[in-house]
Amino acid sequence: RIAELKAINDMFQNIEHFVSLDTLLQEVVDEAIRVTGAEGGSLMLINKNGKKLSIKTARNLHPLISLETKIKVGEGIAGHVAKTQEPLVLNGLRDPEFKESLKREDIVSAISVPMKAGDELIGVLNVNRKKVRVEFTEENLNVMNAFASQAAEAIEKAGYYQKIERLSITNDNQFKEFTKALAKTVDAKDPYTYGHSEAVTNYTLQIAEEMGFNEEKLRLLEIGGRLHDMGKIGVAEHILNKPGGLTDEEFKEIQRHPEIGARILQDTSSLKGIRDLILYHHERFDGKGYPTRLKGKDIPLGARIMAVADTFDAMTSHRAYRKALSRKVAVAEIKKCSGTQFDPEVVDVFLKVLE
Repeated sequence: RIAELKAINDMFQNIEHFVSLDTLLQEVVDEAIRVTGAEGGSLMLINKNGKKLSIKTARNLHPLISLETKIKVGEGIAGHVAKTQEPLVLNGLRDPEFKESLKREDIVSAISVPMKAGDELIGVLNVNRKKVRVEFTEENLNVMNAFASQAAEAIEKAGYYQKIERLSITNDNQFKEFTKALAKTVDAKDPYTYGHSEAVTNYTLQIAEEMGFNEEKLRLLEIGGRLHDMGKIGVAEHILNKPGGLTDEEFKEIQRHPEIGARILQDTSSLKGIRDLILYHHERFDGKGYPTRLKGKDIPLGARIMAVADTFDAMTSHRAYRKALSRKVAVAEIKKCSGTQFDPEVVDVFLKVLE
């Protein structure tokens, strides 16, 4: 079981590799069938008002039930699970409440579990057996619950990714509002960094304005600042929130976030400037940063500015592993790292802005 759950976790940690939400949903159903030894299954998402469930993808669905079928919350097996937000295991026709539903669909055994992203119900995941006369076990249910929890988070992330692709950067107000919402979602993964993206954006813009950036470049920096850590959506929360030191493996996992964020935007040509900010904001002026070890002026200026803003806000904010440093100590550290970690010109402007 541990091996199964690790494989599932690995699949969802690489969520940016799924080309579309539809592909992800189908993968979720296929994996649920595989890990439980089921014969068929379906995934239903709840609508915006929370009153109906729609079948979005399925395998070996009964001919009487078509895709996009909608059921009311509280009706049938999946509707009951959505209403109670409790998992359900049905073996045979012993349960009088659902006997007719099982019989109508020729189901011998079934599991239906709620899919929740945090406290929010996003849908219901179902698997069943028809020909195999083997009942689902408590172990099957536990695996399904763990699987559904990870799948729900992955589906929520995929929804954000698709929305990024649909929005045009030229639709400024709508796009900016969306990036604010996404930044809050990323920051919320770690309660210690809530508001971090907005703070980094503010520092970045102040430095850039002082350096004479035009409106177009400032707009890219504003959006890039909010999205600079979006790749953390693909990093496990237990690593982000770990109170002690990270292992080498965990640190490598965190170091993936610039590449994850950049990959999310790789097929959106209008966002290339923003993509570079996300990818390079952890590069160092001396070439010892990550992920590409760019050096000096080879690092885009916007990313060099963001590196200073990001580090200063990180130092002056509380973290799971330490208390916030004072402004005085943080400024001293920025000065100390000028010319090694940071572009000296950017540091000089930043210090002027702080005054």
